[in-house]
Amino acid sequence: MFKDLITGAKTYMDAHVLIRDNKLLGFVLIPGIINLIIFSVTIIIGWEYADRITNAMLELIGWGNSDDPDLGMLNSIIQLFFMILFRLIFIVFYLYIYKYIVLIIMSPVMAVLADKANEILTGEKSVFVLKQFISDVLRGIVIAVRNLFVEMAILFALFLFTAIPVIGWISPVLMFTVEFFFYGFSMIDYTNERKGMSVKESSSYIYKHKGLAIANGGMFYLMLIVPIVGLLVAPSYGVVAAAIAAHETDKRNNLNRQ
Repeated sequence: MFKDLITGAKTYMDAHVLIRDNKLLGFVLIPGIINLIIFSVTIIIGWEYADRITNAMLELIGWGNSDDPDLGMLNSIIQLFFMILFRLIFIVFYLYIYKYIVLIIMSPVMAVLADKANEILTGEKSVFVLKQFISDVLRGIVIAVRNLFVEMAILFALFLFTAIPVIGWISPVLMFTVEFFFYGFSMIDYTNERKGMSVKESSSYIYKHKGLAIANGGMFYLMLIVPIVGLLVAPSYGVVAAAIAAHETDKRNNLNRQ
């Protein structure tokens, strides 16, 4: 697993070289711009609803409109607290579902980019077939939705463990690890689909090389926190890095068999 973790992390730099040398900047910018638009619209909506939820709560407890100067000051402090709290909750929730928004909305672009990366890595020319392309996109969406529910169930169980001594201390780390894994899972599956693997075969491969998925997802999150630039390049780099990582792992496995 350690080798897979190292491979999954270092291939982000390899992805940069592949994208630069093969003039794939357009494939990076298109999903990047879409991602930036999604992020901006979601944040604007979230900010607006955070204010509405705060005002509704203050009205509910009777502090919505008060002429008492002392209570008015307290009201302002409580309002500021809840506004910050709801906005933080919204950002955390957004980052959680973000990978699935990206995978579902940008699945067509991701599929094309994964195909380009694998063509460069293997030297095998692929022929565009609309029916197959639609099938690939639908497969990506189905896997994203399935993983969403599986991940939610695992995260809920880990959340319950937070109240247990010792186990509860490592639950946050395990929760992040699970999120990293499921993002990387979808990225690697784009490449596995190109190899002709079924969903079951792809899942088996990824669970066997879970370090690749964890490292890929972890690097994605690190890129994402870079303002603006991270939003523009993280999705594309994730797909290309996953393709390179899977390609290198397969070559290593083949050498070990010889």
